[in-house]
Amino acid sequence: SYKIYHKTTKGTVSEIYDYVIDDYDKESVDDSNLLKGMNVTDEPAEKFKTIRVTIDVVEDLHFGEYYVENDKGRSQISKLNKIIDGEWGDWGHFGDCSKTCVKGDEHPGSMEQVRECKPPQNGGLECKGPDKQTRACAHRHGDVLDKFRQCPVDANWSSWPSGWGQCSGNCIKEKGFVPQQTRSRVCMPERFGGRTCDLLEEETKKEDLPTYFAKQNCTYLPKCPKPASLGPWSEWSSCASTCYPEGGIVPQSTRKRTCKKATLSTNDELNVDIMTCQALGEITAYKNCEISACPVNAEWQDWSEWSPCSTSCGKGSKHRSRSYFPGRNGAKPKPTGDQKEKEDC
Repeated sequence: SYKIYHKTTKGTVSEIYDYVIDDYDKESVDDSNLLKGMNVTDEPAEKFKTIRVTIDVVEDLHFGEYYVENDKGRSQISKLNKIIDGEWGDWGHFGDCSKTCVKGDEHPGSMEQVRECKPPQNGGLECKGPDKQTRACAHRHGDVLDKFRQCPVDANWSSWPSGWGQCSGNCIKEKGFVPQQTRSRVCMPERFGGRTCDLLEEETKKEDLPTYFAKQNCTYLPKCPKPASLGPWSEWSSCASTCYPEGGIVPQSTRKRTCKKATLSTNDELNVDIMTCQALGEITAYKNCEISACPVNAEWQDWSEWSPCSTSCGKGSKHRSRSYFPGRNGAKPKPTGDQKEKEDC
């Protein structure tokens, strides 16, 4: 007698076949627990017999261990193992991208995902295909995988032009304004969330650097010409006399002023029409003294002829007279002396 046992792959043991010979050599078989498509045959030999279990179509329920057991002991274990090929597990999540952004035409970064192969069993085939795959990317951790992010481009200044603009003047004034020349540049705006022109302008001002415009003095210009200039008049001079001869030249008083000569430029073109001391005119002024003519005393003219005697005989008289030039300019109008004379005749 013997029994056949089946131990499943999960470790459950069950009796699937029972062959009994009683004391009267009567055989009985209980094969009601045989698995689907399974047959048992005995192959007797002189000292032992082979008990063969055959299966028409192997299914998952058939896999496991089989052994025979009776009062003599337990047979060797026969195993029916399922041949399992290697099987890939699910792809894992993509790792972080090697580049968080790309600049212009720069090649994108890459990210990688891997999967594990469940190893084959009982002579099964190894997993076929790659265990990792890469994908182009350019994004930050947590971004959508399909997003390709351009690197932020900060606003920046354009280059200054090599040349400067025209000077605001053509010469340098003495102790005065020095002409200047300017040049300009623009702020090229930010892109893709970079720092703005306002921030760039603020930082540039903090560094005490020019922003949109730069100035420089035109120190290479010639000095400006300076026209001649007249100083203030002096006081009038005092008159040398208190009066002047009648009919003569009236004395004059004078006053003067200095002329500061023109300063010429080294550029002759700038000296055109520059006022000189000669062009400015006299530097001495004259005016008649505010005095009157000197007094002219009265002056007698010559006596006239004597008049005829008043009688031709006896005692008579004769007379003569004279005129005078009256005094002028404050002198006594009449000269001293008689204007008429009388004599006996």
